[in-house]
Amino acid sequence: MKINQQWYLDFIGQDRTQFTIPRYQRAYSWLKIQCEELWEDVMRVGRDQVSHFISTTLYLDAGVTPDGTRRLDIIDGQQRIASTTILLTALRDYLRETGTVLEGCVLANQPGVEPRDFDADALHNSFLVTRDGDAEVLRVQLIGPDRTTLAALVMGEPLPEHVSSRVRDNYAYFSGRMHEEGFDPQILWRGLRELLVVASELGENDKAQTIFESLNTKGLPLTGADLIRNYLLVSESHAEQQRLYKEYWQPMELMFRDDSLSSGSLKLNTGLRMWLTIRCKRMVISDRSRTYHYFKIYMNTQFDGTSEDLLDELRSFCYLWAQNYSLNPGRAHCSKFEWAKRSQGKTLIPPMARSADIMRMTRSKSREQIMLEQMEKQKERLQGTKACPVPTFRTTEAGHEATTFGRWGGEPIEWRVLERDDESALIIAEKVLDTFPYHSTYSGTTWHDCYLRSWANSTFVEEAFTSAESKRLMDNQVHTADDELWDTVGGEDCQDKVFLLSFEEALNLFGSAQERIAAPTDYAVKAGVYVENGYCLWWLRSPGHGQGFASTVWPVGGVDTAGSGVGRPGVGFRPVIRLKLKD
Repeated sequence: MKINQQWYLDFIGQDRTQFTIPRYQRAYSWLKIQCEELWEDVMRVGRDQVSHFISTTLYLDAGVTPDGTRRLDIIDGQQRIASTTILLTALRDYLRETGTVLEGCVLANQPGVEPRDFDADALHNSFLVTRDGDAEVLRVQLIGPDRTTLAALVMGEPLPEHVSSRVRDNYAYFSGRMHEEGFDPQILWRGLRELLVVASELGENDKAQTIFESLNTKGLPLTGADLIRNYLLVSESHAEQQRLYKEYWQPMELMFRDDSLSSGSLKLNTGLRMWLTIRCKRMVISDRSRTYHYFKIYMNTQFDGTSEDLLDELRSFCYLWAQNYSLNPGRAHCSKFEWAKRSQGKTLIPPMARSADIMRMTRSKSREQIMLEQMEKQKERLQGTKACPVPTFRTTEAGHEATTFGRWGGEPIEWRVLERDDESALIIAEKVLDTFPYHSTYSGTTWHDCYLRSWANSTFVEEAFTSAESKRLMDNQVHTADDELWDTVGGEDCQDKVFLLSFEEALNLFGSAQERIAAPTDYAVKAGVYVENGYCLWWLRSPGHGQGFASTVWPVGGVDTAGSGVGRPGVGFRPVIRLKLKD
């Protein structure tokens, strides 16, 4: 394998070269939220004039056409290449509309490059199309509707009948950002020129799938806390990193050392997200996985201070946040922080001893445990001693049984009955309640090990049901079968109170595709769930066509065993529980 670091525009602008997406690759899948992050990154490096690593691209030389054009098959990195091509298309159209010419600035870290101005036609010819003999062809060739839609945008033709909504909508997003007041195309251009890519060309003996899986499935994912820590410490000297970590960050980790998801630092991540929500009153961080993205926006546009200033504030806030968990186990009552929301400067955190108070708190496990037990008893007294009544069932207009049990997003949860006898009822949420990736990153996993299972059986149970209602939730022995078609592993059996349907259960427990379709709740829509014609894509627990994929149900009700990448945002959460009907 040949590996070479290049400027991204040099890589994509190679003479008489076409980049093709093999048919076995998935369709273009970036949503607005990924495009927003790309835009912010490019504009940031354009303002700062510093180079920025954009991705690793894995490709295979597919030979030369009869007319002399080199074809490169993109094995990994197609989503970012497609998105930057859409961005460049929108920029070309902006230049045409406004008559702007981009100055061919040569930055300090690009010695020897001759300045060259770019108007719309130069941009079009250099990065959007290439020559194959006498013909002008697309430089980046996607597949299916993605290909025809991108071709129409690049060539300035009407959109096809079967349009790719992702390509069309992301083009509209980039174009809209360029028409905002204050947009400077020269900053965007500088940012594009500063993008770096590691281009890896496969040799004849390299196995593309093995290398792809190695790039995408090995290792533990970085959490939002990991990324924020790295952001604040990476530019410091080694000695200063050690000091700042020991004095500020390590105490924050110790505050949450009882985190049941210690590998994911769930409570620490939640604390940092809440701090950011309070600090940035206009930010609505509905997707937990985007905390770091919004943190970077805050640092680039609003923060004025040193890393130590910010670490000091974060440590103090996390101290209070950890106390909040102690007093309100399982729930985060941000109403306790009205003092912070009213603040015009720093969050008004009371002074605290630098080490003594923190270490005393982290060591007082026995006292903390006593406090938790007292709070549990108080909750039971407030809720009364009576058991949760047996849920009542009704028949809907569609002819199936339904019941109401628990609350999510401020509304009662409506459930559809899948199976019922005298002892118990197996029920599934009638609507998609929320949206989460199946796992915290695009990496190999199973239902037993994925983030969504852990979250569903901890946070969701604690927040959706009272302690009395929770006593009606039965433990289920959950088996997830291997998929013989794709040769993927279902994983270990587990015991869950909340789970997702398997591929087979989704087929057998519903009478038709029409019965499987699920609309979103208002809360799920606000959280960013993907909706098509009023219905959602929702997760199943079975593995997909690779260990980094999970099966799904389409908005039209079809069951897709190939599935979606486990890190994909916007897929719906439709939980299944079994209720005990006899006391």
